[in-house]
Amino acid sequence: MPEEKNLDHKLLTLAAKAAGLGEVLAMPMSRTEVAYVVEESDGGPLKPWNPLEDDGDALRLAVKLKLDVAISDTVQVAWYTRSGSLQWVNEPNPDARRAIVRAAGEIGREAP
Repeated sequence: MPEEKNLDHKLLTLAAKAAGLGEVLAMPMSRTEVAYVVEESDGGPLKPWNPLEDDGDALRLAVKLKLDVAISDTVQVAWYTRSGSLQWVNEPNPDARRAIVRAAGEIGREAP
């Protein structure tokens, strides 16, 4: 898996953890393309899931985690940690999906 896709997979895995989803699997589609699917924690079927590329997946992730998203020249996503402190990520490129997944990844990194 190319390094960028490997980093995306790690980020998606942390985001899924934050959202209480199952394991994220990378399914090679070609030498350069990877599709991501989430394995439901209840043992249900695999479902396509890639909030880095799918607006609906990104919006559902933001809503589930109660993220505040502000979009102007940059995208800023903010959330409160379990201890009540305000955290945020900025994405200089106006890519709201990536900013949402980065914020979710930070939440997942802190999750037990």
